Amino acid sequence: MNLENGEPWSDHINRINNKHIEEKGFSDIGYNWLIDPEGVLYEGRIYSSNGMQ
Repeated sequence: MNLENGEPWSDHINRINNKHIEEKGFSDIGYNWLIDPEGVLYEGRIYSSNGMQ
């Protein structure tokens, strides 16, 4: 599935990940799970991570 601008959801999630790491200073994406409109589940930050470090 693509966004309205044609960008694949996987690329959009990578942009979120990069923003969290580069701009917010997180060590990883700030979400444990992301779900696209088609119901595809993307694994984000692992549960054993301690906060947004």
